[in-house]
Amino acid sequence: MKRHNFKFEKILKIKEDVESKIKLEYANVLQQKMRLQNENDYLLRSFLKDREKDIMSKTSGDKLIYSDIYFEAGFNSAVDIRVEKNNETISYLDAELAKIKERLTKATIEKKMFEKLKEKSLERFKKEVNQLEIKNTDEAGGVLTRNNMNAAGAQ
Repeated sequence: MKRHNFKFEKILKIKEDVESKIKLEYANVLQQKMRLQNENDYLLRSFLKDREKDIMSKTSGDKLIYSDIYFEAGFNSAVDIRVEKNNETISYLDAELAKIKERLTKATIEKKMFEKLKEKSLERFKKEVNQLEIKNTDEAGGVLTRNNMNAAGAQ
């Protein structure tokens, strides 16, 4: 029996590969963004926790040590700088994600188009095979009928 052969099968495979590579790229960028957001959350939580612990542990009349205040101010500044840098990177990654999403949409549309072509080609193929089977069945029926008539006429 005849086998279905889609002439654009290689192109469809290429489109599928392109789509999967873009999906992987999107996932990697999204993972970077989530990592930075988690880092910001952690820094801000730990900063607030440490600050609350330090401030709340002081009571009236406690000595304030200049080096502790200086260290805390430096730590606060470092946390702020790191969070700001992460936010800038997150903004850049958001723009990058939008570009990748657009490319992914185009790649998906192209792949779907070739999948539809393959589906239509398969339907045409099935229709042709069906018609061929009907034709062969009709021919076989005609030969049997003719053979039966010849056999009945010969008697």
